[in-house]
Amino acid sequence: LSRMTRGRPWVRLKVAASLDGFTALPNGQSQWITGEAARADGQRWRQRASCVLTGTGTLLADDPLLNVRLPGATRQPALCVVDSQLRSPPQAAAWRVPHRQVWIATTEPMLREQRLAPSPNQALADEQTAWLARRDALLTALAPCLDPQRPMGHLLTLPPAPGSTHI
Repeated sequence: LSRMTRGRPWVRLKVAASLDGFTALPNGQSQWITGEAARADGQRWRQRASCVLTGTGTLLADDPLLNVRLPGATRQPALCVVDSQLRSPPQAAAWRVPHRQVWIATTEPMLREQRLAPSPNQALADEQTAWLARRDALLTALAPCLDPQRPMGHLLTLPPAPGSTHI
């Protein structure tokens, strides 16, 4: 009912944590902390999703694919990366998933800089622009957060969320 009246997708959070609430070892290294059945369940939920939402920190720290890896899977959900400083690495594994729309949600100043202004590091700016074009990645701007109770609320109204039913 809420999805229909508010026009926002259903959001499901998938996280694996140990009993003490951590997702990695104290030295920052990740390890499998879920069993095969839990990972398969996560894949089934991902297969149902219209879009997978992540942050650039996850791309930098873990270099995940964030794709559906179930046998016989024919559709990949879109990928939306929240990246306020456009730091997503061009070589990230997530970009290598074929037939998937990629959205990068960034801040208005970063969007303007990407489109209009020469960067102090022009080689990096050229590499980012070429990468975005090769991936047909779509940049979109996040509005400033005006409601501290709903810091991510605006994100759910951006493409690919319109028409999305499950993130």
